Amino acid sequence: MSGPSAVHAQSVVRTAVFAERTGLVQRTWVEYRPVGVPAGESLPTVLVLHPGASSPQNIANTSGWNAVADASRLMIIYPGAMPGTAPTSGIWNAWRWDGGPVPEGTPPSIAARDDLGFLAALIDHLGTRPSERADSSRVFMTGFSSGAMMTATFAGAGLRSVAAFAPVSGGWCDAYGVPESFCKPAGPVPVWFWRGKGEDSIVTSGVSRIVQDQQQREFWIRWNGAAATPDATDSRPVTGTRTTQSGSTVVTVTHNTAIYRSGGAEFRATEVIGGTHEYQVGSAPRIWSEFFSRFSLVVPGVNNADRDGDGRVRIEDLYLMSTSPVDLTGDAQANFGDTSALEAFLRRGEVGTMAGGF
Repeated sequence: MSGPSAVHAQSVVRTAVFAERTGLVQRTWVEYRPVGVPAGESLPTVLVLHPGASSPQNIANTSGWNAVADASRLMIIYPGAMPGTAPTSGIWNAWRWDGGPVPEGTPPSIAARDDLGFLAALIDHLGTRPSERADSSRVFMTGFSSGAMMTATFAGAGLRSVAAFAPVSGGWCDAYGVPESFCKPAGPVPVWFWRGKGEDSIVTSGVSRIVQDQQQREFWIRWNGAAATPDATDSRPVTGTRTTQSGSTVVTVTHNTAIYRSGGAEFRATEVIGGTHEYQVGSAPRIWSEFFSRFSLVVPGVNNADRDGDGRVRIEDLYLMSTSPVDLTGDAQANFGDTSALEAFLRRGEVGTMAGGF
């Protein structure tokens, strides 16, 4: 693994070689840590996935996550999809689950790429390197457009290395010829889904985005076991910066949010009035302060995972959890979601091979 290859303010471009299904591949990411954080301090970490035909630096410039990192002491990782030839440069190989079909319209050069394995191996690397480590119990993932679809792909892969997800303005698998029956997350999963009202006219394979967005909303409500009616709603004007190739402007949009808490994990869906196909204005600080910051993964010996007190986390603890749950996921609730989280943790050796690199 190499050291930094370029530095921009507190952003560092890093490269490393990862073992993917297709062999050893060198991959790149941009890494941001706030000024003054000691190298030995592990930080909560957010992976932010760029859209298609874009780059890690582009999403770093437009998403607002560096400012959130400064305010909340986070590490932000901007992974890069491998470039190809136009117009496929920087597109993630989303919707590639074990046993599922190749998504419609995927070029062969992208179909052979193991982006799921890369992200899983990158998370493992960040949590185990000697310094500047990620807090492995507090890793989160978000992304825009193609990056949002890759975020949902990781959420549906049955892995257990990310505590919560926030896909922003991305389509849904059915429109790409991959039935959602192949999407099998590791138990209930905290998800905050975002869309812009201005995306209604986008169409993929004859399926409008308004239909795709409703499909993924219904999937996560059903998967998490929530009631069809939200437990709470929230509508608020938000002022923030919209950055495009033409420059930056300050705009005010409205975030209309439905919150579903009745299931095993919380699901939120926000439609942004005044929002277009973009990493939604004002979303990054809210995703952190209201959502990601509240969740963590089960870690052996931490958060009461050792239910029988024998110093080990094993199947006997899962039985005790099913009869008397405690809060393991850090959401201040003790319910079925905590039991599912412990089950997923205990099974991580089985499902980890799905992504390679574990």
